[in-house]
Amino acid sequence: MLAKPKVLFLDDEIDILRAIQDNLRKTNFDVHTATTAEHAFQILKEEDIDIIVSDECMPNMPGHKFLAKAGESYPSTVRLMLSGQAGINEVTSAINDAHIFKFLKKPTRPAELVVALNEAVSIRQLLMDEETKIHHAVSKLHHERKLTENRKRLKHEFKVKREMDTSPKNNSGDTNITQINSYNLSSAIKNKDLSIHFQSIVDPATLKIIAYEASPIWYHPDKGVVYASEIIHLLNGDKELEQFDDWLIEEVCKKKLYWKQRHGRDPIVFIKLSDTYLTSNFVIEKIYRKICDYQISNNTLIFFMSEAFVLTNNELATNLATKFFDIGIHTGIFDASSFLFQEDIHISAAFNLLKVNADLITQMGSSESAKSQTKILIDYAHDLGMKVVAEGAEDPNISKQLNQWGCEFIQARFIHGDHS
Repeated sequence: MLAKPKVLFLDDEIDILRAIQDNLRKTNFDVHTATTAEHAFQILKEEDIDIIVSDECMPNMPGHKFLAKAGESYPSTVRLMLSGQAGINEVTSAINDAHIFKFLKKPTRPAELVVALNEAVSIRQLLMDEETKIHHAVSKLHHERKLTENRKRLKHEFKVKREMDTSPKNNSGDTNITQINSYNLSSAIKNKDLSIHFQSIVDPATLKIIAYEASPIWYHPDKGVVYASEIIHLLNGDKELEQFDDWLIEEVCKKKLYWKQRHGRDPIVFIKLSDTYLTSNFVIEKIYRKICDYQISNNTLIFFMSEAFVLTNNELATNLATKFFDIGIHTGIFDASSFLFQEDIHISAAFNLLKVNADLITQMGSSESAKSQTKILIDYAHDLGMKVVAEGAEDPNISKQLNQWGCEFIQARFIHGDHS
């Protein structure tokens, strides 16, 4: 169930909006109000509104037309209409065009309004569940289609290669068919075999999505679907490692620009950088240039270094975090499990987040040692002014424990709302 449903009320009478706010002050609803359609659309861009309630008698744009237009841009919202004198034409338009859930007659008693809103919340939850099912189904079909396409291409390449090997050579000794280049990262990028899945990062107390992690996927013609942790094994040397991280950062920037232009939002995204990329030349300059090129807000991208990198390159990691901090970019450490217990390791105040090792979180349910170690890591990170991300909190009891310890974010497969 939605933790604190967001409701937008549109009415040109300020006194009515104030009365609604007063009546709903002690309820679980997060109330937003607007006196014009323009202001209401601005709120819809800035907030994840669940329910829209509009008065029908509005200047410039009648309520049913506003709800219809809002429904086109935000189809998963549940829409209600307030009216004291709606005619049959307005009612018909509201049903056919705005797809409203319920009519409320003005003036509406507070108890009636709360009942209607609670019913709308139930409908909203059903819509979200259906969206999640559709998203997973579409993702599965997309994965299967990519695999099928890759297999067909691979078979074609093998066929051409076989023809090359068996065909007669000309006087120069070259084959009649140009040699096919081997399949590599550049081929994958060109063929669009690489994509990014955006995994939800949520507040453990409310399960509200507050960030995403960019998780790359490679639809490899030979290996099948290859996920983030295994992709590094398919890359050939430092040059491809740098090329891959360059591609990842640019694709995230493109996606964020799309979200901003299409939905008016610029969500926070976590990006894990490889050790090789962090030690490459001009890494800060390259990242900052991409952010500027795509007009991305600095503080909406958080770049993570591995615990192993911070452990073996402590001075370099500290310098990088400080340089990122100086230009307004946040940094974090991922796969954290042990280095905080080593006295000779310096953790810069420039680091913003600590991502606890997923295996450690998973073991909390069966290992007191893992539980104790996780608690110490969280406390230590908080002492340093860092927020904590816990990956792998599949067990609700573990999520509850992490919330009690003050862990700010959790990341797990059971969380809905991932985006591609």
